[in-house]
Amino acid sequence: MKKLIMVLLVGFALIGCSKDEVGTPAVTDTNTLKVFNYPSNSEILDGSIILFSGSTGLVDPTNALKFYFKNTSSSEMKVRMRLVSITGVPNTNGISFCYGPNVNDGVCLQGSALTIGTLYPRNNDAQIIIPANGTSGTGGANKFQNSSAPVSPATAVSYVIEAFQQDVNGNEVGNKVRFTYRYQQ
Repeated sequence: MKKLIMVLLVGFALIGCSKDEVGTPAVTDTNTLKVFNYPSNSEILDGSIILFSGSTGLVDPTNALKFYFKNTSSSEMKVRMRLVSITGVPNTNGISFCYGPNVNDGVCLQGSALTIGTLYPRNNDAQIIIPANGTSGTGGANKFQNSSAPVSPATAVSYVIEAFQQDVNGNEVGNKVRFTYRYQQ
């Protein structure tokens, strides 16, 4: 009986010692990315629909959604965006999308230069890095604007945009903020 107990104890010890020790993964703060409307400073919440109804065309500034990012965590973060979907028009030809860390560093893309699912800023563009407990894009660097009227039978044009955090390996981490820019005549 003593031999059986000894064999069991040695077996348990071997199993315990052979287990791979895995370090504790870095904890990613959740819900630390915030998106705000510029210049009103009102928060754009996940699931928000922002309505516009000025005249069609890029010359009407009342149709421009300007926004900036806020980081409420104690670590800097990288922010990327994507165009998730479009309804009411057949393509991206009526879009102007500007993004970047600052107005002078920003990139503006229009029409067919934008595709659903592509990440922005693109890898060769200036990246949006938000300092710990800081903001980025408060001067209007990030702007989305529609210049197309809805194609019948649609009565509105909707663009779903998603902002999210990305780690150094390109993985999406933390919270996402998905909102809809909707234009109605």
